[in-house]
Amino acid sequence: KEVTNINEGSYSDVNFNFRLFLEDNDATKVDKDTIEKNGTFYSLAKNKTYTMDGETLNTGDDGKFTLHHGQQAVFEEIADRKTKYILQEISVDQNRYDEFK
Repeated sequence: KEVTNINEGSYSDVNFNFRLFLEDNDATKVDKDTIEKNGTFYSLAKNKTYTMDGETLNTGDDGKFTLHHGQQAVFEEIADRKTKYILQEISVDQNRYDEFK
């Protein structure tokens, strides 16, 4: 996660929460764990392993993981298979930041 146009350190203690969705050729409808974009279905990546700052972690049953400014989560299994994915930033207070995209 990279926060731009800020005083360095201003957001170092802020949690930025994300949910990861992976392309799912078996999905046929949208529900609380499945989204659709351009005719392709993506399912929530529950209990997926990733590394961050040398530590191995999991997304959990809710598919959520948290980053701070400057951190990266690496999902090697997904990268190795060249899986299509959608990363959804959640719980963002749009009034707190000068610019939100």
